[in-house]
Amino acid sequence: MKRVAIVATALALGGCITTIPAPQPKPLLTDYNVAASATSVTHDEYKKTTNFVGANASQYNALYLRGWRDDRTKTSSFQLYATSFYSDQWRFYREAYDSDGNKLDFISIDRKVDSCNGGRGCYFEETVGLNLSRQYIEDHQNSGIRFKISGKAGEFTGFLPPAYVKGFLLSVDKAS
Repeated sequence: MKRVAIVATALALGGCITTIPAPQPKPLLTDYNVAASATSVTHDEYKKTTNFVGANASQYNALYLRGWRDDRTKTSSFQLYATSFYSDQWRFYREAYDSDGNKLDFISIDRKVDSCNGGRGCYFEETVGLNLSRQYIEDHQNSGIRFKISGKAGEFTGFLPPAYVKGFLLSVDKAS
């Protein structure tokens, strides 16, 4: 009788177990075909634009290329989009340079407090955009894009691998 009670209790508790889904693997961004297939291409029929968003190339932050093409004029705009998460104090990002020493066209997009924990301080989030020309992206498809974003109280460095850059351009060209 005791065994029956133990088995019944175990079966009843088994229904209370919450399964945590396995994390989804990030696309392998070292293969340009995989990077191309991970790039989202959407069309806005009202604005008459085609939008491109590459896969997130960062494990802990947001880092990707994005672009917009006006379907009527065929002109395109591109941007490296980066969100940095950090603690201690605001960094107040205000400029960016690539690994060749070129100052990049910097735009502050968003800045917010992510969360605060009693005596442990706050976690911050800053999102920036680096406007890039099509030519700049093409010039870096074999070397990748290395950059540093600097602010009043800190820095953030990032890298988009060559296959990622090449795959993004492949998706843009395929949608043309």
